[in-house]
Amino acid sequence: MQGAVRNAFAALFFSLLVASCGPRHKENPLLSLLLGTTPWAVPVFSYAGPGNQGTNMENLLVATIGTATSSIQCGFQDVNLGSVMNALQFAKSRGIVVRVGIDEDNRNMPGYRRLSGFLSTQGDDHEFWLGNSGSGQAYTNICVADKSRVFISTAPPTMQGFYSEPAFAMYFQDEETELPRKFQSEVDLLTHGSFGSNKQVLNRRNYYLLSDMEVGVYFAPKESAFEKFTVTRVKQARTSIQIFSSEFFSNELDGSSFREASDLAFETRFAAAPTKQVVVTTYAAQTADPDASGGVNSANYLASNGIGYKTMPGSWPDNGVNLILLDANTNSPSAYVSSYPFSARTDSSHDGFLLVFEYKPMVDSIIAFYNELSARSLSSVSATGDDVTTANQMEVVLSEINWMGSYDPSGSNSSSEYIELYNTTSRNINISGWVVQCGNGGAFATTVMTAPAQTVIGPGQFMVFAQSTSNPLAQYHYQVGGWGAIPNTITDQCRLTDGAAGGNTVVDVAGVSGVAFTSIPARLGVNDSTNLVKRSMERTDLRASGANTTNWHSNSNSSYLQNLNFNSDRIDNTFGTPGYANSP
Repeated sequence: MQGAVRNAFAALFFSLLVASCGPRHKENPLLSLLLGTTPWAVPVFSYAGPGNQGTNMENLLVATIGTATSSIQCGFQDVNLGSVMNALQFAKSRGIVVRVGIDEDNRNMPGYRRLSGFLSTQGDDHEFWLGNSGSGQAYTNICVADKSRVFISTAPPTMQGFYSEPAFAMYFQDEETELPRKFQSEVDLLTHGSFGSNKQVLNRRNYYLLSDMEVGVYFAPKESAFEKFTVTRVKQARTSIQIFSSEFFSNELDGSSFREASDLAFETRFAAAPTKQVVVTTYAAQTADPDASGGVNSANYLASNGIGYKTMPGSWPDNGVNLILLDANTNSPSAYVSSYPFSARTDSSHDGFLLVFEYKPMVDSIIAFYNELSARSLSSVSATGDDVTTANQMEVVLSEINWMGSYDPSGSNSSSEYIELYNTTSRNINISGWVVQCGNGGAFATTVMTAPAQTVIGPGQFMVFAQSTSNPLAQYHYQVGGWGAIPNTITDQCRLTDGAAGGNTVVDVAGVSGVAFTSIPARLGVNDSTNLVKRSMERTDLRASGANTTNWHSNSNSSYLQNLNFNSDRIDNTFGTPGYANSP
């Protein structure tokens, strides 16, 4: 297994070498990385949907863990990728000192349960720590190997984090006394139970030289990285300000909930820079600011003051990448990449890191990343969905249907249904007002859900709609009010229509009239009341007709470790793949 890990690392490194920014070395590059003595940096940029580089991020993290020779310390928001947990367990079995800290909100999720099986959770010097329960989040996704080699990511090593949202990751190495020491200090606090406001002040200088690339490093909340450092630079921008955020809420309000100085949106609005561009996720665009009485988020605040924004379609309501580019069109640009979202809690209760780059090759690569994110986003999102002219073309398909709900550990039966859609095309599709209906005998009497206004599904993206009560999912794109429960015993078909007034063109059909979902448990979903197990029905070929029972199968997961998007009270009893590729 150790050889496989090293081989994966070698393959990844050479695939990234051509595109890598930052210092390079004339020595054997693989040996240089494995020994961890030569200053080096390899960035990875990942996109949601087509072009996703989640595999590179995963391999890079696994290789960092797998090549440790003495110690590995990791601080994660959460973790559920099997390869990462396997690498940590293998390191422990090799006698490596392994310590991990994760956000307490993810207790009893797959990562916690797996890691607690081989890392001690009790005692004065235990190996597995939890912290930041409640509103504060541990947006620190860091692994430090041998105090000299570091992997960092703005997204957690989960299926959603690495594969379903934009993210930035970087591997770098240097002598223990240089840049890695800063991250070693931070992760050491996390793996000894010091999260959030309990964290010690690091008291170290904040800029480090990695060969010829200078890197600024700040940690929230103790160093107030966002408000005291980043925002003050934004208002000094001379030519341009470009922002991408997964959660863009006010970080500074006066007593009357009005924006004031030191608020990112306020300073962006009044900055002298003539060019201002903002790209946000769907969540950031549509969600009311939880800390403002008026409920206006920063994107809408700027739009109401003449600075429009673009929206990234189909994004999870969670962290990904958050970055600010200043003076990108000059010879002295700067980039600020944070693992935490831009909100009021950034400098108060969130743990996270901020990277500052002024080294032009690195900044140029981040500018290219931003431009690609912007190109995949929409300047305006209509509240009216697209009309489909030809029926059953399957532009968007019903990729997974949980018609049976879920069981909790007590055996209580909950309706808690969900429906997953998949965009089979290479374009964004506005599905606002599109409707899912279910029924039997050719009649579709039950309107299960209607997609909310301004809902856009991106190319190659999954989108999950959850019932608004007793939701079993850890993450979903939309929790839909007015959900019409799918009649379990008689339903034989569901369909997706474009919902257009006077049109209602059928886009896709799942199931065959006369063949009830309950009649073929091997294909069309399982409700096993004896063993208290439920399994969703999943489309086998996403681009083949759903009006054929042979193109469906019941979820084949066998362990909680495969239930990567279920809440901790459902992962042993309810099986599915909401938000990512279907089971085999």
